Amino acid sequence: MISVVLLAAGQGTRMELLEGEPCKQLVRLPSNNSIIGRLFQQLAKQPEVGQIVVVLGCQALSIEQELTGLLDAMHTLDVSQSKVSFVLNEDYASDTNAISCLVGLDRLKQLGWPGDRTLIVEADVLLGDASVDQIVTDSLFGDAPLIAFTNGNRSEQKIKLRLKNGSSEAVAMGGSLLLPAPGYHDKTMAGVWALCPAWTSWLQKELERLWQSQISPYYFHPIETMLARQEGKLDTASLPDAFTANSREQLRWAIEGLSED
Repeated sequence: MISVVLLAAGQGTRMELLEGEPCKQLVRLPSNNSIIGRLFQQLAKQPEVGQIVVVLGCQALSIEQELTGLLDAMHTLDVSQSKVSFVLNEDYASDTNAISCLVGLDRLKQLGWPGDRTLIVEADVLLGDASVDQIVTDSLFGDAPLIAFTNGNRSEQKIKLRLKNGSSEAVAMGGSLLLPAPGYHDKTMAGVWALCPAWTSWLQKELERLWQSQISPYYFHPIETMLARQEGKLDTASLPDAFTANSREQLRWAIEGLSED
């Protein structure tokens, strides 16, 4: 079984909100579902997903009410309230997913580390059903941490990350650059990571160590960099229809790319 940590605490400052939109996560799609609601339903319907921890922060009550309402509507699909746990990141204004990740993993630890794998997913990711199926399937195999990219050619090869000016940089895989120049929205990191139990526990302990050392969250390395510095390589999955939605422009690209919406 898979446990999911859904990172939904951010303020979404890059998204220009329209009147009546409380936060980026609750921006409505043409289907009238919200960004987070759509992703939440897709994950909750997966039979391999046994537990979902939703990390809240900005507009916490509104998001919890939104997802609780969706849960009530999904009872016919045998999706129970016990499958979902909400936890608050009181430091959401630090504008880093690292703290939300720590809060979510701490809750999983309290629950006894349920699941054979842990999926960490950013709440502003729009995935087609094929991408959800793929990442759930891929996450069940292999011991190395798995990082997902949007589109591109899928490969079972490893990639190596190196540090450059304090940030992670993918060098190459199969002759194709995985992190192209800014502006290419079709081959970027999808905001999805999959970890086996050993790596889930390691990441929780490492984030806890950094937090207790009182290092500013702004200086926390991205999740994929922390994993790569320890392991040296990552498994990768290129998702066929995955889009980030950090801005209105990216949201338009996502809506155009996902025909069901």
